[in-house]
Amino acid sequence: MARRYGGSLFAVAKREGTLDEIDRDFDLVVHLFKDYPRIRRVYEDKKIYAGKKMKLFGSFFRDLISPAMLRFLFVVIENYREEYLFDMGREFLRLYRQEHNIVEARITTAVSLTEENRRFIENELSEKSGRQVVLRAKLDPELLGGAVLRFGDLYVDDSLKTRLKELETGLLIASRTRPDRSRKDRKEEHNVSETR
Repeated sequence: MARRYGGSLFAVAKREGTLDEIDRDFDLVVHLFKDYPRIRRVYEDKKIYAGKKMKLFGSFFRDLISPAMLRFLFVVIENYREEYLFDMGREFLRLYRQEHNIVEARITTAVSLTEENRRFIENELSEKSGRQVVLRAKLDPELLGGAVLRFGDLYVDDSLKTRLKELETGLLIASRTRPDRSRKDRKEEHNVSETR
């Protein structure tokens, strides 16, 4: 169902030449709902009569989003599909990116990326892939340093956390495979070091 709604919105926006506008509008609506969960709860509340909800959100979004996006929100309300709006948005975004040859890469770092670093990584990945890359950054202080990158089938984990785990594993394996020296060998080694 989310695919049908998201796909229908995409088809209408493409036909009307408003894909970029609808993409911006959907992004705004999703961010508002994420940043203000009470607004989202009201939008998804089935106990609120659809007409009242459309009037409320019509006045709220009137100057923020395009009339086409507002009509879409009303169709979703009229059909009692409000809780699927985020899934509809993901489907629209998938089709939008496919249409514009855009791919997403995800990077997780221990510290925030600067805008310059973000652009550099996006440009490098775009150049290597021949497609426009949108980089989604996530912060995870537990990585301690370095980064984890996911891009299509590519997965690169160059985090300090992983390197430390690999070092620990290597040390454990080395300590288990080291031949156990006899007491006599250790005593002779000790005597040789004392005579020096």
